[in-house]
Amino acid sequence: RRAKTTLAVLGAGGAVAALGVFLWRRSRQGTGLTSCNAPRGRAAIFMLKDLDRHDHPGGKSGGPGQPASHYLALSAEPIGDVAFAELFAADSPFVLYSIERLEGAAPFVVFLELSPAARLKMWKDEPFIDRGIRKLVELGSRVA
Repeated sequence: RRAKTTLAVLGAGGAVAALGVFLWRRSRQGTGLTSCNAPRGRAAIFMLKDLDRHDHPGGKSGGPGQPASHYLALSAEPIGDVAFAELFAADSPFVLYSIERLEGAAPFVVFLELSPAARLKMWKDEPFIDRGIRKLVELGSRVA
């Protein structure tokens, strides 16, 4: 009976801890990466509030292949928008970071803003672009 009580307490403690982690993660994440609601031909721009810089494919937690929202916490509301063509322009400060919801009816792309020096460092020095860009992007950068 004592073992069952201990397991029940541990089970309840684990559930409370898991709920706490879930709520903490949810509070860190903005709502901007769950879908793309910009007008056709444009991309919504959000502000980068926080990110997981851990040098592992899954970040601090989780395995590889996580959605961008697993790693990035954004402003809850867009701060503007940009023409989609500007994101792919040769002089654009944006770098393609992720393609989201490929299995869905409306996939969309995520771009992160990097300075010219950070882009050069990423292309030359980082073996994995996804982790490299997370190391180099500055908080407060724009995310499209």
